[in-house]
Amino acid sequence: FTQTKKSRRKMARLLQHTTLLTSILTCIIHLHSIPTSNSCGGFWCNNNLRLNQAAENILFIQNQNKTHPLESTVTAVVQILYDGPSERFAWLLPVPTEPEVDVSSNEAFVRLMSSTDPQFVLEEHWKGDNCQFVPDKKNKGGDVMATTEESSAGTEESEEDVTVMKADSVGPYDYVLITINPDAESPAKVAVDWLQKNEYDVFDSTATVLDPYLEKQMMLLAFRLTKGSDDAADVGSIRPVVLTYKSEKPMIPLLPTAVAANDDMGIRVWVASDHPVYPVNYNSLVLNEALIHWFDWRSTYNDVVTAAANEAEDGQGFVTELALSTASYKDAIFSVNDEEWWKNFQERYVKMEPTDSNGFDAIQEASWTVRFWDGWRETVAASVLLPKDVSLDDFGTSPFLYQDQVQVNLTTFLQLLEINVVIPLKHTQDLLNRQPHLTRMYTTMSAWEMTEDPVFDS
Repeated sequence: FTQTKKSRRKMARLLQHTTLLTSILTCIIHLHSIPTSNSCGGFWCNNNLRLNQAAENILFIQNQNKTHPLESTVTAVVQILYDGPSERFAWLLPVPTEPEVDVSSNEAFVRLMSSTDPQFVLEEHWKGDNCQFVPDKKNKGGDVMATTEESSAGTEESEEDVTVMKADSVGPYDYVLITINPDAESPAKVAVDWLQKNEYDVFDSTATVLDPYLEKQMMLLAFRLTKGSDDAADVGSIRPVVLTYKSEKPMIPLLPTAVAANDDMGIRVWVASDHPVYPVNYNSLVLNEALIHWFDWRSTYNDVVTAAANEAEDGQGFVTELALSTASYKDAIFSVNDEEWWKNFQERYVKMEPTDSNGFDAIQEASWTVRFWDGWRETVAASVLLPKDVSLDDFGTSPFLYQDQVQVNLTTFLQLLEINVVIPLKHTQDLLNRQPHLTRMYTTMSAWEMTEDPVFDS
């Protein structure tokens, strides 16, 4: 069924976590699942085992300036899921203004997901001696509505038509911000040709979806993994990116995602704002709770959402899974226990003599807490000097075999642990805490349904 804007707002404010029906990745990538490399052992533990790889995830922070709306900003924390060789990794998205660029941690999404997941609680009332209910796992469904848009591309390239606004590095990435001459014969093809020439491995077909953004004279932000013999990053280094740019409303540049999207790809978005939010130009989906498998809701939930979205015109809509105060999640990503551990850890090791033995002990102790957090492996790598015949994987997997052979710089380790591992997770929590309300929305979409960029507002 359809809903008015007013009723959608009312529903978003009234939804409660325990009774709710339980990023997009705006990029050009070749596949969309994270590779697995190392399982748990020694100092290493593969965080991919803990990630929900069924959906793309993005957290928006809407920083509205009521006095000067054009000075409003949006911060987007985007999880990047990728499977393929590191030299082929490329991530491209249009941005309205020059962004501030930083990195977060996949652990932030692991924790945010688990703390905001919808819950279905089945109350059973039995009467008589032989009553039995056997639910049908195959039941799925839902109700709804939506809108659309299309794009095109062209053919020539000129180096003079590309202006590099910024080229820098952050975390494991090199990135470049470019503008394209709107008078070029084919601005989209100019952009793709320039990026490919400069070792950003984007698809040729990307040009077909860039025109709508370039017509608005938006900038293009492209990422690749850092290259070079000493500091080269691999796909295991990929971590969420944090972008802050001028904008009044969060918007997902969805058209480029269609280039590599799987059928019924999950799209999960959180928005922290001064009020609960809803999709402005998409529909609010209402699920048929009777079709949920209440004894095992996760087994049918995605299918129920997909069926609801498919009933909408053009398959465009989001179900609101949560709309609550952010106070309920003030330590969901970086907890009081994390804060206490980090404080005690620092105080203890800062006072110690920076010997190899103390450095090894610090790595061992920290690994018990942060081995799942992004930046951990890179921090260890930059803090140790290994024998020529011992690889980082060898040391990390069986550290005690090489304890007497490795040199550890304790001072470097403590500094990088804070910069690379702790601060990104803590900063993401701080971003979430800036606004009083948190809304979580979810949908599934296929490439042919990605014809309009969803916009969110209160």
